[in-house]
Amino acid sequence: MVTNKFLKPASGTSAKEAIGLDEVATSIASKEAPLHASQTNSSWEIFLVIMLLVAGACVFAKYDVVKLKSIAIWEWPTYFDPELKLKGIKLNISKWQRPPQNSSPWESKAAGLYMICTLSKHQAEKDGYTDSLMLDHEGNIAEATSANIFFKDKNNELHTPIPDSFLDGITRKTVIDLAKSKNIKINERKISPKELSNFKGCFITGTAAEITPVGNILDNNFEVCDLIKDLSTSYETLVGKNN
Repeated sequence: MVTNKFLKPASGTSAKEAIGLDEVATSIASKEAPLHASQTNSSWEIFLVIMLLVAGACVFAKYDVVKLKSIAIWEWPTYFDPELKLKGIKLNISKWQRPPQNSSPWESKAAGLYMICTLSKHQAEKDGYTDSLMLDHEGNIAEATSANIFFKDKNNELHTPIPDSFLDGITRKTVIDLAKSKNIKINERKISPKELSNFKGCFITGTAAEITPVGNILDNNFEVCDLIKDLSTSYETLVGKNN
């Protein structure tokens, strides 16, 4: 049950940095952006967890259900090695694809949807890559395993897949707004893997990944250009990391 009590992320945290559960719950319920790092000058991950305990081994959750709600928050360390962020991470292309819209609640942050992402990332790391590029059920580029993806062309325009089979991330939306404020043209469209060789730059975005440059996807190489660096700096300033 969500209460008015404050949850402190770690010992020694000041009362100013403590976050009210009601505020988190209201933010989640209204589908607004969750509390951002600018409120604590650090990176935090917030999860609302709802557990359904069902009597017996079954696939339905209708009868004799006990609901347990909890909100967890913790400081999130750097997702990728800082040195990798300077030269760009390496992606392969996963054999698993994002499921079609009519097979799952694809726009949700649901645990089951991360299963193929986990399998993909594990295989990528086993093969010497940092992460994996996921395609959608039509074979178009979708996202990385836990981050959205952008590409830069020779005209300094950005291209990003339409979020119609994967989560439209908060960081993705923020980066689009930042880019537009800098008069960078954004093209949201279907992107074929055959187009990878045409792009000059690439980066992924997410709560944990923030803005992380991609150095290569298989044999396609990208430069960590000034445009990507500038967006990254602006994002870090926006969320309070440079304060």
